Amino acid sequence: MSGVLQGLDDCLERLMNASWQGAALALIVTVITWLYPALRPRWQVWLWRLVVLKFCVAFIWTAPLELPLLTPAANAIATGSTAMPNAVTNEIVTTTAQSQTLSLLGLSVAMVWLTGVAWQTLRGIVAARELRDLRRQCQPCQDVEWRSLLGDVSRALGLRRTPALLETAGEGSPLLCGVFRPAIIIPRQAGERLTSAERRLVMQHELAHALHHDIAWNLLAALTRTWFWFHPLIWFVERRLRLTQELAADARAIEVADRDPVRYAAQLVSLVAKLGPQPPIPALCAGATGSSFSLQQRLTAMRFFACPARRGALQCTLLAASVALAVLVPWKLVAADPATPANANRPTEVMTKSGRGRFVSYTDGKLTLLGNSGSLLVWESLPSGITAVQFNHAEKKFAPVADAAAALAQAKPGMWVQVFLDKGTASLRIDERKGSTVGTFVSYKDQRLLILGKNLGASFTKKYGNQLHFNKFAPGVPVHESVDGGPYKLIGTAEQVLGNVAEGTIVTVHAEGDDNITLIQLGVAKTNE
Repeated sequence: MSGVLQGLDDCLERLMNASWQGAALALIVTVITWLYPALRPRWQVWLWRLVVLKFCVAFIWTAPLELPLLTPAANAIATGSTAMPNAVTNEIVTTTAQSQTLSLLGLSVAMVWLTGVAWQTLRGIVAARELRDLRRQCQPCQDVEWRSLLGDVSRALGLRRTPALLETAGEGSPLLCGVFRPAIIIPRQAGERLTSAERRLVMQHELAHALHHDIAWNLLAALTRTWFWFHPLIWFVERRLRLTQELAADARAIEVADRDPVRYAAQLVSLVAKLGPQPPIPALCAGATGSSFSLQQRLTAMRFFACPARRGALQCTLLAASVALAVLVPWKLVAADPATPANANRPTEVMTKSGRGRFVSYTDGKLTLLGNSGSLLVWESLPSGITAVQFNHAEKKFAPVADAAAALAQAKPGMWVQVFLDKGTASLRIDERKGSTVGTFVSYKDQRLLILGKNLGASFTKKYGNQLHFNKFAPGVPVHESVDGGPYKLIGTAEQVLGNVAEGTIVTVHAEGDDNITLIQLGVAKTNE
């Protein structure tokens, strides 16, 4: 049961992250299209498609890119191998009872969300069955003029795959349907009232939808709306996508026929007068007339189709698309690295002996590390001729560095650095390999952890035994726990949790070097996060 609760909590967390990130992009695109109404319809379509993709990618992509824009105190929890800041340890959930309360609340919210997903899915299934029944009632169109128009317009548009041409009895507007087996359905009685020019307009418009793959994108938008049914902006995004697709189809029909937009608009009005406004259609369809509101918006937009400032509009669109692509990748704000001014208030220790810590800076021969105690360790100047080795992650071993100063100048904040100044020698170790130790919990007294190590090797146990004693941890080392093989969840810090761990519990201690513990994991997850 706990594994189910954790899975639902994780799903809801990703839904919320995707919701606000998708909403932010939707608002940006809304402002762009409002400020620049002369943007080409095809670019507007892609902007709204990017919004749909943003919702999907932000939900599926479970490892967002980290933007180190927060101060360490603002980052409540640091995961992985990054130590937790001292100022926020009191804000962490520290009891199992609190975690269970949050999980039960998440379960209630998840049940409401799943109910909405089931309702939207049922609506989609009903619409798909109605479309299937409509196609079963259709017959291949035998009208010579319609078939000739299908071939001529397909060649003019460069369509690689021509949709099937079907007809059905009754009234209504022609429409394009289907993703894998696209077809244009022509109501026989309605089609007989159209002139040759109006028939050509219908065919150009519907085949433009096929050329732009609008049905597939409508399906993706409908699936996204099913998943995010609670989000008001996803409904707005879906409507805007459908509208801009109609504008893009109109623009392509005008372009391929080299028509005047005014004359095209007049023919479109005549077409709607004969066929009537189109009722709402499923996501797997695209009609020629649309609703009354859609028609009004299309006629208003046509005044920009012949806009002479096309180059400027295209440049603006390219810029907008670049911005949208840049924010498509999910991200999250995290604490800045130790090189930020947040270290200004830390105690500083001027070093004349050996030491180790995380790299902060190396400027004008002055090396600064962040020690495990939280103090800044500063070497005003390193001995001349100091030797250095740097860890090679590809070869999994240390390799000599020709110039120690150059290696330090290229070091990144947070790297583990050891300075040795013993017996007249001077050397550096940069970026030591991260490691982990697995064992069973024995005790945690005086902030010292004792475990019985597993798989330590015969040579190690023969010399040292299997008891591993870890020195005092830095404040705020995070502790994650796996319950019944589920994913790891943060339950507190070492000083808050380890005193209550049951003897024999599997413990994994992660470190980036001697005495530099970065993470404690309790239990074993089936799939580590």
